[in-house]
Amino acid sequence: MAPTHSQKTRRAKLTVAQKAERRERLEDLSRAIQDAQDTYTETAKEIAGKHHRTLGWTKNQLFISGRVIKQRRGPNVWNAFVRAKLAEANEDLPAGRRWKLKDFVKSRGVELTRQYAALASSERATLREGLLNMREQRVRVVRANPRAIQKDADNSFKILKNEMTALCHRTSMQVFYFTVRGSADHYQTPKFFATRAGENFVREVLGMEPETLAYKFESWVVNKMDNTAPLNTALPKVPKAISMCRKYIQKGLESLLREIGFKTAKKVTMNYDNYEAKIVETFGVALVGFPCKVGNPGTIGTKNVYRLLDALEREDDDEKRCYWAQLSDDELAARKEANKRREADGEQVYKPRKAYKRKAAPSREQRAHDIVEEDEDEDEELDE
Repeated sequence: MAPTHSQKTRRAKLTVAQKAERRERLEDLSRAIQDAQDTYTETAKEIAGKHHRTLGWTKNQLFISGRVIKQRRGPNVWNAFVRAKLAEANEDLPAGRRWKLKDFVKSRGVELTRQYAALASSERATLREGLLNMREQRVRVVRANPRAIQKDADNSFKILKNEMTALCHRTSMQVFYFTVRGSADHYQTPKFFATRAGENFVREVLGMEPETLAYKFESWVVNKMDNTAPLNTALPKVPKAISMCRKYIQKGLESLLREIGFKTAKKVTMNYDNYEAKIVETFGVALVGFPCKVGNPGTIGTKNVYRLLDALEREDDDEKRCYWAQLSDDELAARKEANKRREADGEQVYKPRKAYKRKAAPSREQRAHDIVEEDEDEDEELDE
């Protein structure tokens, strides 16, 4: 057989217009990818801040192993069929006597196989559609798996080390490279790779072993990442949360009074004990969206404190936020009437002002007695 020679495919030379069109499509693709990356980062930050999660945990829900969350395999009609049959069998059985999936398939496997083979195409399509709907309604949460992260990191570094070694042999390049974990929750150990020149540089210039430098870098990274404010969005401690709630409420009150032009000689301070009389009825403003009855954040309970803090930190267009609002004349009149009715029903709406206890003035006989005692003391001093 005569040998065949491959021929190079010849293509027509691109025109200037075709080159410009391809360049424009490439630029559009680059901009679209960049916009998607920016949107992904901003969305992760918003979700982490809104739901009080760390940024790393939030990104882990959206991004795994360098790819967006993997698509599940196609719906299995057999699984949907067995699930439906199991639900029918357990419908009338009490708790504790219901079939388990393994036992159900083992005892009725032949019958299930025969019924499944007799299904029509429309029935299979219905089962497939029901399984897809169930998947869409189910919330998918990615669980942290430090062992899997460690295995992935070790395999990736092994491949990288082989590639860098081959590159150094081909080009006589010198390499200084090491990786460390970025969180205390990860298990992977520091990985170090360097040529002889890189190792000598660390020993002679930095005065330490390469492994020591890697461990120092790991310690700095873990402490720095764990103590960085933008990445640590966990809930504050209860005393801090109470202080933040009081600060937000006081700041909002002052801002609203300034907007409506209410001027006072002294600074208006939030009065939690006599809120209706001293704040609402006096200035015509009220707190909207408070998670419970308006009171001092230090006395409403831990759960309500965090709910209040979340409501106070929400954006202006959020329906669940807590904010100060000015009452109209009709709303203020209705509020006063409601407070009077509540007071008449026995509820303490208006807290009475504390009475100032004055010290009783001494009587005439007491003053005369004190004078006599002072005279006697003076006479004794003179006799001495």
